[in-house]
Amino acid sequence: MRRGGIAAALGLVALAVFAALPARAGTPSGVTEIAAAFAGPPAAGETRVLFIGNSFTREHDLPELVKGIAAREGVRLRPAMMVRDGAHLAQHAAAPEVARLVADPGWEVLVLQDHSVAALTPESAAASRAAAARLAGLTAARLVLFATWPRAPGHALYAEPGMPDTPARMNARVAAHYAGLAEALGARVAGVGDAFLAVGARASGPGLHATDGYHASPEGARLAASVLAAAILAPPLVPRAERAALSPAPAQPARSIAAR
Repeated sequence: MRRGGIAAALGLVALAVFAALPARAGTPSGVTEIAAAFAGPPAAGETRVLFIGNSFTREHDLPELVKGIAAREGVRLRPAMMVRDGAHLAQHAAAPEVARLVADPGWEVLVLQDHSVAALTPESAAASRAAAARLAGLTAARLVLFATWPRAPGHALYAEPGMPDTPARMNARVAAHYAGLAEALGARVAGVGDAFLAVGARASGPGLHATDGYHASPEGARLAASVLAAAILAPPLVPRAERAALSPAPAQPARSIAAR
């Protein structure tokens, strides 16, 4: 893959509106911090992954959890995240500094996470599709779509007019939205919502949601990271000839993670 100089391209860009909150662990976050962390050439065997999203990505530092899972499978990921609490992909796609960051050719994988309610109305779903297409069009990196989990049972969202009335129905809308995006963009979906429903239905221990019924608990974050890691480490869906800069990750680690 042709490597770009992230620091050279972004070093003078201000954080502006999209200044990310500090990472909970080691993942570089925000334009300035990412530019500094990725200034040099990649180490041998290193796969650079950029996460774009909001607090669902930032809480518990999901990129760092994904990195740890990959390391146990013998794959060296180096993640960064551009996040803002409550942000929709449309807000990220409209920010010039985010566009410049995504367009740097050094990224191997781009993970896109929209707001958890983005798929629930026709207007927000259309904005989500347009934003994802814009961001995907800026990069030759392999695309992974982070299909978020539904709210916990009994959450107030389910009583709102026009909203789904159960976690299963919310997840169905979200899953269908990301499936359509994946088909249009040649992306792989990390079905985190599907995993939440499957595991939550038979779990007897700690729940997957935080006390707000919205964000993930530590257990939920670990489950989300496992699903994301499997999608990131899986073989690319788009042929190398169509994404000349792509460096495929090994297939076996993804299979072993999914099996477990």
